[in-house]
Amino acid sequence: MSKDNIIQFPYGEIRNPILDPNPNDKMDIAGECVQEILMTLSEYGYCAKDDKVFHKDMGCLLNMIYAMLARNDHPDYPFVEILDVIHEMIMETKNDHN
Repeated sequence: MSKDNIIQFPYGEIRNPILDPNPNDKMDIAGECVQEILMTLSEYGYCAKDDKVFHKDMGCLLNMIYAMLARNDHPDYPFVEILDVIHEMIMETKNDHN
């Protein structure tokens, strides 16, 4: 594995799932989820290819899905806390509109 395929995160190394796939890796699973989401959205006319904001948002979703999958193994992973904050914001907004 070359150094170009590794992204440094607080909890070890996460490979680039496209260049170095591993079907049992949480980042690869998150990537597969995002691919399925993109395929479904493309059926409805959405395309991230030429839309930088859409592409950026999908990158956020990828990281949030990874955080969701990593929560049990790495509860201190920074994006786990972000998921909790987002959930609280959604619930507060939902309660404000009921």
